[in-house]
Amino acid sequence: MDATGSTDPDGQVIRIDFEITDEEGNLVDRFTDNEMPFSWEKVFEDKGVYTVTAIGTDDFGAMSDPALVKVVAREGRKRLFIALDADAMAARGQGTSYSWYMGGRLGIVYQILPGALDIIISGGGAYTTESAPWKSFYNGSVLLNLHVGPVFIGAGAGVAAKHKETLPKSYGEAIANIGIDMFSIRRTKISILFEAAGPVSDLSLKEHHKLAVGFRLTF
Repeated sequence: MDATGSTDPDGQVIRIDFEITDEEGNLVDRFTDNEMPFSWEKVFEDKGVYTVTAIGTDDFGAMSDPALVKVVAREGRKRLFIALDADAMAARGQGTSYSWYMGGRLGIVYQILPGALDIIISGGGAYTTESAPWKSFYNGSVLLNLHVGPVFIGAGAGVAAKHKETLPKSYGEAIANIGIDMFSIRRTKISILFEAAGPVSDLSLKEHHKLAVGFRLTF
């Protein structure tokens, strides 16, 4: 909703108050914008016909008549998405050296609180060209991601197969990530993310951890 074109004959508009009501007249949401541009982006979670009201206030405190517009939301907001990750990874395992990997994951993203909190369940693997004792491996994880605008931070847990012969067959991991949504068209997003993972068993975190940087396609 954009009220930037609002004018005042003997002063200037300093505030726009937006209000949304449903078909029964119940208040759905409201927003006040005190700075140009006077606009509000609103995502409707449920289908229905809504009335949006905008009232302007000038620098003398005078208020305009309400401006009304009807909005028809024909479908609810999509909450379930597919996520495809591709990343480069460095893994360390009981020693001073790292092995380099190319990894990929496929998962689902469910928006618990749209635009604010997601849960991601994914699984995949990582491949290395290096010889023994390094090994390619599989992993799976569950993470919660908190969004602040285009930036997101997350934490969770997972299980990984061994990436070195000296490690257990599989072990649990604690995982943390941080990223930013770089590009978005309709319901498709491309993000860049950084991720760190370490064991939750008696393995040493200093000597057994993974660091990765990659891209995520969400659609």
